Order: sequence, then structure tokens, then C-alpha cells
Amino acid sequence: MSKHKSKYLAFPLLCLCVGMFLSACGKVSQPLSPEQQLKSVDFVYSAAVRPQSVAAPNNVVGAALTKMASNSKKITALSFQDTQVYAAVFGYNNTGTYEVSWGKGELYLTSPTDNYRSRTYDKNDFQIEQSSLEKTKLTYDLSKQGWQIESKKIKNNFDHYLIAVYSQKNPKFIRWVDHNSVSGNSSITIPDMSDYDSFLAALFITSKSATGNLFEQSLTRQDVTRVFTDRWFNGIGAYQLPDNQSKKFDVKHPVFVFNRTLEVQLLKLLSLCVTDDFDEAKIYIQSTRFEGLSRESVQGLLRRMDELKIEKRARKS
Repeated sequence: MSKHKSKYLAFPLLCLCVGMFLSACGKVSQPLSPEQQLKSVDFVYSAAVRPQSVAAPNNVVGAALTKMASNSKKITALSFQDTQVYAAVFGYNNTGTYEVSWGKGELYLTSPTDNYRSRTYDKNDFQIEQSSLEKTKLTYDLSKQGWQIESKKIKNNFDHYLIAVYSQKNPKFIRWVDHNSVSGNSSITIPDMSDYDSFLAALFITSKSATGNLFEQSLTRQDVTRVFTDRWFNGIGAYQLPDNQSKKFDVKHPVFVFNRTLEVQLLKLLSLCVTDDFDEAKIYIQSTRFEGLSRESVQGLLRRMDELKIEKRARKS
């Protein structure tokens, strides 16, 4: 475990500021015991966080970088947002939450060719060439217009992991990986972090404290995807992670404070589904005004309850 003091990611409590993983204000991460240092896994993932024009924030200019370079047109990093991107990996188990890897990727212009390239720094602001224990490597791929990221030698004794990619206060993507995915694997490849990944991670984060004792056991990713399928998610329209309400934000020790009604409502529905109480779940859906969901999305949840009831009967037969 790093010698650096790192704050727990906060979760939203009903009346308190909360965020990623249950935390106490000012509490530092606990060192890993010798037993916790026996095995490791590598995470290899990518995130489409592209530089954007400051003059026209909605105009993604990642593809234009190559054209600008080929024309020898001088541009500076100050012309773009998101030229510095951070990645952090957190591990969660019943003893606490640990920040286990971190890195900063930076786009810069070479001279005299004016080609864009990337480099990575650790928490001590030293440039690194590869990922190692506690150090994440980020490389910008112009052809794919996104960051290729490696977080290696991650201890694999955690129940859950969160991978966060961010450039400022609000995260760009978060991926939740549970132990079922890690167990028996020396490397996990995540081709592209998606909005669906972020949605699932937001539900997991919120489940840790914002909803009280809804769940007798810790959720698995399969519990959530069984109810909120990618097909249903793709029909709800654009999804954005909740705004980060953290009053103080340090890019080297990120805290993401989520406190949004939609995720809490969906978790209450999920709590009924994990016990296979689908009739009660339908009553809850019909009596709840889900924040930000269209009527068709709500109807999709009702249809999913019927599908799950059929699956339940099939298991018993």
C-alpha cells in the first residue's frame, strides 16, 4: 500500500455528504497486511476522454489533432480542455477501502514537428514509462481518440474494485469490477469504458450507504445487470454520472460525492428483485415517480419484472 495518505471515497448518506466507498473525514487508508500482498492482477482498459476545444466545448477535436500536426499548425495545450487525464483504482473489502493505483496522463506538443504525444506521471510528479505497483500508465492513442491505460500489480484479494477516469472534479467514467471477474485471472481487459459501466458503478457506490440496510449481502455485478440490462439502459437516453458535490477536490486523492434520487430509487427496486419479490417490485415501480426516466423506460422496468418472474418459474420447474 502506498505510503501516501489517501482519503476514503465517500458515499452519499441520507443526511450526510458521502461519496465513493464508505469513508470518514480525514481518515487514511490502512496498510495491507502480508497476507493481502500475495497475489495480483493487471487491469488493462481504455477510456474515450478526448481533448475538446475551449472555444467550442462541444466540438470534440481529437481527430483534428493529426490534421493540425500534418499542416505544421502551431497549437498549444492551453487551446484544449482535458489534456490532463487521471486514472485511479480503488479496492474494497470488509476491512476498508484502499487506493491501490494512480497515474496522470498528459498530452503535449513535440517540437519542431508539432505532433501530439502523451506522457505519464506518478504522485511524486516523476515521469514513468510503464505501470508498476501503485502506478498507472496512460497512453493517448490518436488513431482511437482515447486513452489506453494499464494499472498493474493490483492486489486481487479485494471483494470489489472501482476504476475512475477523470480530468477535473466530475469523473468521466467509472468501472465496477467485482471479485467474480478477478478470481483466477492474472489480467483483466476492459476494451472501452462505457456509460453503462458508469451507471452500474454509480449504483454500487450508492448501495454502500445511501440506502441504509437494503441489502443483507454485498451486491455483485451480476445482481445489478440481471435487473438493469444493457438493452434497457440503452433505451433510457443519455446518462451522466451525478455531479460531484465534494467541496474539496484533490486530483491526487479524489473524492466523488454522489447524492442523487434516481440511483437511490433504482436501488430500492433492486432490493426487491434480489429476493425475487417481483410482484412487490411491480407495485413499487407503479407507485414511484422515477427521477429522469421516461414513461417508456418505466414500462421497460415493468416488462423486465414479468421476464424475471418467468425465469423464476423456469428455475423451479
